[in-house]
Amino acid sequence: MPGNHDDRENFRAAFVSHAYLPAHGPLHYCVDEHPVRLVALDSCQPGKHHGHIDPAGSDWLRSTLQASPRKPTIVVMHHPPFVSGIRYLDDYRYIDAAPLEAVVGSFSNIEAVLCAHVPRPMTRRWAGTIVVSCPSTTTEIALQLNPEAEPRSYLAGRVHAASVGCGAGAGQSHELHRQVSGSLPVPLTTLTPGEPAA
Repeated sequence: MPGNHDDRENFRAAFVSHAYLPAHGPLHYCVDEHPVRLVALDSCQPGKHHGHIDPAGSDWLRSTLQASPRKPTIVVMHHPPFVSGIRYLDDYRYIDAAPLEAVVGSFSNIEAVLCAHVPRPMTRRWAGTIVVSCPSTTTEIALQLNPEAEPRSYLAGRVHAASVGCGAGAGQSHELHRQVSGSLPVPLTTLTPGEPAA
């Protein structure tokens, strides 16, 4: 499932062997070969940070869910369909969630909606199910509910470098991220997990 920093065509090229991915347009897809069906929605808007699914995407979701209305289903998407309360993240939230909420809320078999984009764990009730925003593997955004708060992040934890083929010993997860991407989305001045970044 692409995120707001991904390019759809690059994503398709990287996962060309995944036949369930559509050949063009948003990367909505369904994996239905297991006891729990996985329905992925591409909420990304090319060149933008906020998320939204157009009416065609909502129609696709409805028809996909109607194909097996009793099968346990997990819906995944990049942008959480709720306001987090962290102002500088909510500026780039999922826009106009009501149509999506109406579709999801009309099905009783949706076990959860899993998303990312807000790099911190959050869980809430929504559309008759729960939404879980997954934490980051590198940095997490500090929970700052003051509308005047400046953006803050902290290191999310450690990863054993040898287990991911990056050499022997233990290393910080952000070191792996730097090796792969060349930079972090949030500049850090501390290397201690759990402490706020300066």
